[in-house]
Amino acid sequence: MSQHDYDISKVDANVGVTVRAAINAALQALASNNSGTGDPAITYAYQFKIDTSVSPAVMYLRNSTNTAWIRWATINASTGVLTVDKAVDSNKVKVSSTDTTSAYLNEKIVAGTGITLTKGNTGANETYTVSFSGTGVPTGAIMAFPVATPPDGYLECNGSAVSRTTYASLFAFLGTTYGVGDGSTTFNLPNYKGMFLRGWANGSSNDPDRASRTDRGDGTVGDNIGTRQGFINYTHAHSGSGYTGSGGNHIHYISTWTNVNQASTVCMGGAGNGPYANAASVSAGGDHTHYFSFTTSNAGGNETRPINVNVLYCIKY
Repeated sequence: MSQHDYDISKVDANVGVTVRAAINAALQALASNNSGTGDPAITYAYQFKIDTSVSPAVMYLRNSTNTAWIRWATINASTGVLTVDKAVDSNKVKVSSTDTTSAYLNEKIVAGTGITLTKGNTGANETYTVSFSGTGVPTGAIMAFPVATPPDGYLECNGSAVSRTTYASLFAFLGTTYGVGDGSTTFNLPNYKGMFLRGWANGSSNDPDRASRTDRGDGTVGDNIGTRQGFINYTHAHSGSGYTGSGGNHIHYISTWTNVNQASTVCMGGAGNGPYANAASVSAGGDHTHYFSFTTSNAGGNETRPINVNVLYCIKY
């Protein structure tokens, strides 16, 4: 423990050993934070001192105008643990759920939405219990759940009409965007049953049919949040044509004959059965192909879709 006024010329003669001793004493006082049972003879702004006349010892800080000591903390001499002392100046570290105008605003703890502060002990051992009533998820957030029942704090996005008072925060957020409900006491939730969600184009050509999107529930259509589209395939056609394979070089034989009344008859592949029968053949045409065209028949299911898994879309209220 040591204190010093840090003014060598007033304390000691400026010669030899006494100067060295004075400097050592000043350094010792500085190293020990001016610890002792009284105040230093000369003080300076922002100077520390430790009062060892009490247990635990108390640390003080000199104010910026060098006019007063500010009690700051206590120090356990055996463990070295420093404890900030709020009891002496309760405004220096302030805990409040409502105060936003304190002069010590940057040195206080203010409870936010969904946080409750309960004061316990006062004085040097003042305590507060902090409890959370919120989840950190904002009202109106859309979440997907792998279960059939919405968890606490959520409603299924099924288009149903719900109370404007029971779900006042959600009504303040959505309004009647997805339907007016009964027009006075209820409002409609968005309906995402069986739907894939798509990012709002907001003018982007990524949704080329955005202008034809249909009513979201309040009469709003087109390129707006919540509007809808039915299923559709990208414009395309199926057609085909081709030729049969070549092969089968062959000829066709014919026979002719004349009946007794001189009428002539021609047939394919026979030798005739009347008088004056004659045989003839058609010259071979060589290997050749036959042209054909076709149209495919219907195939597929009731919609166009990617691989998917069912989830339950819910909205935070």
